[in-house]
Amino acid sequence: MAVFSEDGVRIGDVHLKRGQWLRSTRNLIEDLAYVENRQVKKYSTSVINRCIKKLEREQRICTKTHELGTIFTVINYEQYQGFMGSRKKNLEHNLEQYQNIVGTVEEQSGNNNKKDNNAINAMNDFKESTTPNAFVVFEREGFGTLSSTLAEKLGSFIDDFGERWVIEAMKEAAYHSKRSLPYVKSILEDYRRRGVDEPWTVERTQQQKGFIRQQTKTGKPEMRVVSGSPAPEISQEERQRMRELARELKTS
Repeated sequence: MAVFSEDGVRIGDVHLKRGQWLRSTRNLIEDLAYVENRQVKKYSTSVINRCIKKLEREQRICTKTHELGTIFTVINYEQYQGFMGSRKKNLEHNLEQYQNIVGTVEEQSGNNNKKDNNAINAMNDFKESTTPNAFVVFEREGFGTLSSTLAEKLGSFIDDFGERWVIEAMKEAAYHSKRSLPYVKSILEDYRRRGVDEPWTVERTQQQKGFIRQQTKTGKPEMRVVSGSPAPEISQEERQRMRELARELKTS
């Protein structure tokens, strides 16, 4: 938990000021472990690091690497703790913003402990936020419950394409009732292939033009062109030439 005392505390050769916290990634993984379906589950290192970077981008915390771990500094710590000039209030002083971000990565269920309640509150806070969040959009658009595996995959999409592009691709997939990450990835790759810089400005259509891949009776895929115009008719002369060519090939 973050330091509450005005004078700070000393851990080894490190002096931690109010609003600072020293913790290693390995210990954070243990701290944020939770129970689901009677099993203890833990967040991966990449998820933890991604959440830390997100908090830094949002200017909620800043970090400094130390041999004992990472020094976290909560920006505007007193405002978050609700001091308002009063030094006598003994409020719960943990790194609440950090756990809120992690809570959006994977929904915690199956227990009634304090971490579960924090995760639920964090999810509600982010759903009401005006800032788009890909992990919230994932569940809001009906893709299902976000597991750690799906969070990893979604996080890689964000790293490769950008969060706003991923959000728009998920909305596009939901619009076409194809709520799966492979389909979301195909949309992202299509954006990149077509050079779409701002997909959120492109109007969605009821049916995408292109090729529809179907299965024939033999099980082999068949390519069918989707077009709004009928196929051109073949003239009698062309039909006759085709018949003559067929006869020549048959006798040769």
